[in-house]
Amino acid sequence: MCARGTHHRPGHTDMSDDDADVAGCAGCGGAVAGGAEQVNRVESAVVRESGAPSGRAPCWWVIATSTAARGSVLWLVIAAGLAVRAGVSRRAAVRGVTAVAVASVASHLLGWLLPYRPRPRAGHLPARQALPERPDSSSFPSAHATSAAAFTTALGLEKPVLGVVVAPVAVVVAYSRVRTRVHWPTDVLAGVVLGGIVATLTRRLPLVFSSGSGRRSRLRRRWF
Repeated sequence: MCARGTHHRPGHTDMSDDDADVAGCAGCGGAVAGGAEQVNRVESAVVRESGAPSGRAPCWWVIATSTAARGSVLWLVIAAGLAVRAGVSRRAAVRGVTAVAVASVASHLLGWLLPYRPRPRAGHLPARQALPERPDSSSFPSAHATSAAAFTTALGLEKPVLGVVVAPVAVVVAYSRVRTRVHWPTDVLAGVVLGGIVATLTRRLPLVFSSGSGRRSRLRRRWF
């Protein structure tokens, strides 16, 4: 990670060597920069050995899922489907959307407050080129992973079976961020942890939902 104001923003000429991924902090000084560079080096080696940064582009459904999750659109669509049915499904949808909203703010705020971390330099790889987005914000933490974990955890806390059903989708979203080389593994891991924490905390917020009763529905406020 680099101190703000001294970092190298992505978007410049990409380097073909995987080891160039750790060069983003070359201009930073101090123990913090040195430690961050070492973390980047280790993660670059792990990703390289796993085969994730190979020349092959990811499967189309990996790209589609990652793209759909941008801006939390994927989670909002799922929540809308759940909200059609009154009762626990609707409550879970409200919980999920609330968690995603708070998690999104938290992840972006954290990324702004913490020292800037360059994203893996993989613009020359088909895996990165297959992704329509070209993010240049700080890599840490992954907003996609944060929202995915927050939504899935919120649903699972309200109705476990919903969490189990949505979990595979969340896993694909988190995996896609590493597979397409837009994030380091620890970015995604931190996002998952942050999302889980946010979902757990927002469960204590008051919930306003519509509960059907006869021909008319009434609003109820509940604390959980």
